[in-house]
Amino acid sequence: GRYWIRTSDPFRVKEVRYRCANRPVVEKLTPWLAASPGPSNKEPPQGRMEPCCPQAVRQVDVLIVGGGVSGAALLFCLARYTDLGSLLLLEKEPQLAAINSKATNNSQTIHCGDIETNYTLEKALKVKRRADMLVRYGQLLAEPERQKVLFSFPKMVLGVGANECRFLRQRFQQFSAHFPAMELLEAEAIARWEPAVALLEGQPRQEELVAIGIAHSASAVDYRALTESFVAQAQAAVAGGPRQLDLQLNCKVEQIQPQGEGFLVRALSLIHIS
Repeated sequence: GRYWIRTSDPFRVKEVRYRCANRPVVEKLTPWLAASPGPSNKEPPQGRMEPCCPQAVRQVDVLIVGGGVSGAALLFCLARYTDLGSLLLLEKEPQLAAINSKATNNSQTIHCGDIETNYTLEKALKVKRRADMLVRYGQLLAEPERQKVLFSFPKMVLGVGANECRFLRQRFQQFSAHFPAMELLEAEAIARWEPAVALLEGQPRQEELVAIGIAHSASAVDYRALTESFVAQAQAAVAGGPRQLDLQLNCKVEQIQPQGEGFLVRALSLIHIS
């Protein structure tokens, strides 16, 4: 296999690739790298190099590339709802959900189809079905874990003026049968929910107001916590049985080639030097 070593910028070497025999190896490595810019006579301390994946070639039933929320969700579904014997998830970063699924890299919104006014009813029902799946998944979790993953907040879409108010009233008539928690809020109700929206200096605003609101709904999610939860639940689903489920972090897929009825995947493992 090939093992991939990254060095920090002070070493002035971006990456080194090391070839080894097709067997488990533990090698001593004395890097010829200076610890600071410019020439140096100091020899860095010796390091230890260990492969993340000892086997040169490994066969699995399903290989999932990417440890974000989508890859972790697929891992959970395959572990819990199939009898596949071996599952492997590879993630190039040192932790799960480090890029798009990281909490600071997305809006953390659960779109339910109820207050998204650009959705047709057909699209809203499709989105609702997917959002409901996430809420049902939360029911599998113990309360402390669920509170780290899913968050409930009141939410509303506000109409101001005759045209917008007419639109929302029509939309409520069309959508409310499919979204039982949906409420039509007139100005007085809006003032109870959001006084700063409906009142001006303590008095009702002059504009016509109406809103569609949902008082209690899972409306936000921490996608990193959800990703970690999916993986933990997948591991629990196969624990104690003959099925194998493995997670390899710091493992970057370099090439995927069709081979027979499957695929040959080549990956580089990030090696830590200590």
